[in-house]
Amino acid sequence: MLFGKHKYAIYRLRKQMEMTGSVETRTSLRGRKTVLSNDDIVHIDNLIQQQPDITINEIMDTLQLKVSDETVRQAVL
Repeated sequence: MLFGKHKYAIYRLRKQMEMTGSVETRTSLRGRKTVLSNDDIVHIDNLIQQQPDITINEIMDTLQLKVSDETVRQAVL
């Protein structure tokens, strides 16, 4: 052990430093990936601006989104 770390952790951190220039934890790579793309969200926003009383199901049908209504609802909020 070196600096209270196993040698493999040191190798991993060194490799990460060489590749990214930082040893910071890459929190953007954590968690579940988004189902809707940024383009999908922009299209949803445009639909809502054009027709403020549009329903979640109408948004899904218009954009042919293959996601749950809850996913679209969260994007709207």
